Amino acid sequence: MIYGSIPVPISSNDTSITVDQQIPLWTSGGESYVWTPSIYLDSIYSNSVISTPGEDITYYIEVYDSLGCMAIDTINITVEYNPLFIPNGFSPNNDNNNDVFYVRGGGVALYSFYSF
Repeated sequence: MIYGSIPVPISSNDTSITVDQQIPLWTSGGESYVWTPSIYLDSIYSNSVISTPGEDITYYIEVYDSLGCMAIDTINITVEYNPLFIPNGFSPNNDNNNDVFYVRGGGVALYSFYSF
């Protein structure tokens, strides 16, 4: 009879990020790994992954040892949406004061600007 011990996973800490931010996550303590849910992850069978979550999420990591014994760890990611600041004017006169018009804050991926 072969006896083994249950793997003891050590994983990234719970954390907060801003929307659209990538975050590397990792775990150790086993021979193989399965991350769920797979949404927002670049891989699900690695001990280190990159996540780009668009909402709060909890990842569950199944950690297996060489005998197939399993332990589960979790990582909670909180996604923060920073308030938007949209200026109501700009003055492109090279005085380094409001020379460039841009929207500030999290969650902005693309915007269009029309001047009349």
